[in-house]
Parts: sequence; C-alpha cells; structure tokens
Amino acid sequence: QRPLTLVSLWKHYSLWLLSTAALALAILALLLLRMQRLNRRLLQEMRHNREYLQELEAEQRLFANGPVAVLVWHAQSGRPVHASSGNTAQVLGIAPARLADPEFRFRELILPEDLPRIEAEEIEHLQAGRQQWQQTYRVHDDQGQVRWINAFTIAERDAGGQVFRLRGYQLDDTSRMALE
Repeated sequence: QRPLTLVSLWKHYSLWLLSTAALALAILALLLLRMQRLNRRLLQEMRHNREYLQELEAEQRLFANGPVAVLVWHAQSGRPVHASSGNTAQVLGIAPARLADPEFRFRELILPEDLPRIEAEEIEHLQAGRQQWQQTYRVHDDQGQVRWINAFTIAERDAGGQVFRLRGYQLDDTSRMALE
C-alpha cells in the first residue's frame, strides 16, 4: 500500500468534489426541466382562464343591456339583495342603488295580492328539494307602475343542504300579459 500523501488526498478529494458537483448539476438540470414543464402548464392554464373570463364577460355584457335582469338574494327574511345586474332600472324599473341598500328587501316590491302565493310556492319548491323553479308575479316599480315579472330562480345550498343564496333572472313580461 502506498502511504497517503497530500497529493493523493487532494486527488481523491477533487474527484469526489467533481462527482458531487456533476451530480448537483444533473439534479439542477432535472429541476429546471421540471420547472419549465410546470411553467408551460401554468401558462396554458392562464390562457385558458383568460379565455374563460372573456367568455363570462361577454355573457355578462349580453345580460347588461338585454331584457333580463339578474338578481342574487340572501336566503333571509324579505330577501335582501346580494347583487344585481346594472340593468334593473330598464328591466324592472328599480334603480340599482335601491336594490343595493342593505335595508331594502326585494319582497317589498311584490304586490300584496301575489306575495302569499309566491312565498308558499317557494317554500314548496325548497321543501321538495328542487334546485330551480319559475314564477310569475307583479311588482311596483320606482314610479309606482305595476310590472309583470317572469322569474327563474336557482337555490344555492351549503354542504349541509341548507339554502344560503338564491340566484335568478327576471324578465319584464308586462307587454305579453297585457295582450292576454
């Protein structure tokens, strides 16, 4: 056996250092490849999400100026409005600011003659576990005029099955009802 010298130790150490450095570089190269793949996938998802958002915005614009108002209510007494489309003044004759008032209750708009029927139908639909239903009723608009509303409503339930929000669209059906 040869005696260990400083030179032989240095050769062994430098070989170990080189192999360790090569291994570290190989690991870094693999990590870089993995990061590039992830980056490509994230970019694809971002493009897909951007396209999806553009579709949603186009759909929103379709409703924003159309004959249908979209409303979202809290499932609380009187149905406080959570959100509404900006065209409620044109469709329902009700200013968006009025709907946005936390003290406002949508049920205040429904004619007293229609309200018991509407509430009973809603209770029946919810107790039957229905997710969606359609109703026709009359409301007073901001000018005191009566409008016929054709409403389509969807119940949103939590994990426990309790309704926490109602979402729907409202169509002013006054012209059609006048013809009948």
